[in-house]
Parts: sequence; C-alpha cells; structure tokens
Amino acid sequence: LQQEAAANNNSSSNSSRAAAPGQLLALVKQGLQQVPTAEAEALWRQAFELCSSSPGELPPLQQLLLSAVTRAAAKGPVQGGLGAAASACLQLTWRLQGADVARGVWRKLLLLPPAGGDMFAVMVQLETSAAATGTAAAAAAAAAGTAPGGADEEEEATAQQLPAAALSRVRAVYDAWVAAYGSADVELWVRYALFEQAQGRRGPGAVYWRAVKAVEDPDAFIQQYRSRVGLV
Repeated sequence: LQQEAAANNNSSSNSSRAAAPGQLLALVKQGLQQVPTAEAEALWRQAFELCSSSPGELPPLQQLLLSAVTRAAAKGPVQGGLGAAASACLQLTWRLQGADVARGVWRKLLLLPPAGGDMFAVMVQLETSAAATGTAAAAAAAAAGTAPGGADEEEEATAQQLPAAALSRVRAVYDAWVAAYGSADVELWVRYALFEQAQGRRGPGAVYWRAVKAVEDPDAFIQQYRSRVGLV
C-alpha cells in the first residue's frame, strides 16, 4: 500500500494522476481478498492512514469496513482485529468529516456484531475529548494520541463533568460496550464505575450492581472495585 501510494504521489503523468482516485480502495480490496479477516488489522490501519491524504476515498472505505464486519458475523476481540480497524475509521471520520458523520458510522457499526473493544474505547475518547475541548479536531487528535498530554489529557477530559448531552452519549457507548464484552471484562466495569464516580451525578453504585450480576467472576470485580473505586 505504501509503495503504491508513493508511486501515485510521485507520478508526473496527468493520466496517472487522473487514475489515482480509487486506486487505494482497489488495492485494499485486493489485499483483503488474500488476507484472512483475523490477520487484516495492519492492512486496515495502513489503508486509513493513507486515506487521510485522500479524503475522497474515505466513504467507500467506510462501506468496505462495514461489509467486512458484516461478513465476519461474530464478535471481535477485546483488542485488535476489526475493532482496531473500526477505531481507525471512527478517528479519521471524526477528523475529516466531523462528529455527526462519525456518529452515523458508529450507529451503523452498532447494528452489526461487535467489531471489537477498540471501537468502543475510541468512541468514549472522542466524545469525552470533544466535550472537554469543544472541538472535533482536538478530540480526534487526543484519541489518536497526537494531542499534547496524550492519555493524560484523555483522563483529564473524562474526569471533567460533561454536559448532559455528552454524558448521555458516553453512557450509551459504555452501555453498549458492557453488553458486548462485560461478562468477561472486569476492567471495563471498573472503568465505567470510575467514569460515573468522576461525573458525580448518580455515582458508581448502579454500575457496581449491574457488574456483580453480569461478570463471570464477581469476586474479582468486587476486589478491583473496592481497591480502585471505593466501598459501595
């Protein structure tokens, strides 16, 4: 992909430049036909990275990702896999096309089998950072780890009390996240509880009781909760 992109960028031929639109997408399709879905994460990441300089190819690449998630027809891993591809897609869409378009892609992803935990994590980052900074560009940069402060800035944004609309959106992401992965992911529930504790409106108690009923190992969750969040 990188070699093809370099060839397109260096070409001085008008005909080559005219043929460049769509070549990235064609190349991705060709690669995805040869690489198993479970092993295609690097290819997806590379595609969205190159697409940042060819924004016109982003919509068809979004559709290609949605088709890939549909074909997978199974829940993705907690980290990596198609979830990482969806994460890269949401970040780039938010940055190039804006929050509303990114939320539209997110809603389409929610209608499919969960692509992976990474897509939920990045959506929390995008929504909390946008609410804290007031700009979609800063949110996308923070989620990509390129904004000043990186992960620390994300934690700071999460700790701030969010406006009601933003709070509702973040809660909806967490609720979908725990529905998909909460049975085996104690850390996810603790993270959700810490978020609610930081918001200070209804507190983490409701998250605690939901988690105790949902996780496969409630004792492990209770231990983590008490050491990091506090007593109920």
